[in-house]
Amino acid sequence: ALAAENGVAERCRFAAGDVGCLAREAEPFDALFANLYADLILEHAGELARALRPGGRFAVSGCVQKRRGEVERALERVGLAVTGRATRGRWDAFE
Repeated sequence: ALAAENGVAERCRFAAGDVGCLAREAEPFDALFANLYADLILEHAGELARALRPGGRFAVSGCVQKRRGEVERALERVGLAVTGRATRGRWDAFE
């Protein structure tokens, strides 16, 4: 709905589902936004990176703060540079 309101819907492709939906897409994405627990980020970091076009943007939320370090390292190991972090209560979001 937001893409249509902003006149960009015809240039957008959306996929909603579990992490496996990314592997079914033929083309990589310019941006990925996900709400995933730390365990899923750690398990699927490589799949997330492969689903993203080089130079694309990635943002993930839903990571419990006490696992911040291991999640950041996992994302960086697969080439997803963590350039920002926001914390709300015990939850972190990364971009």
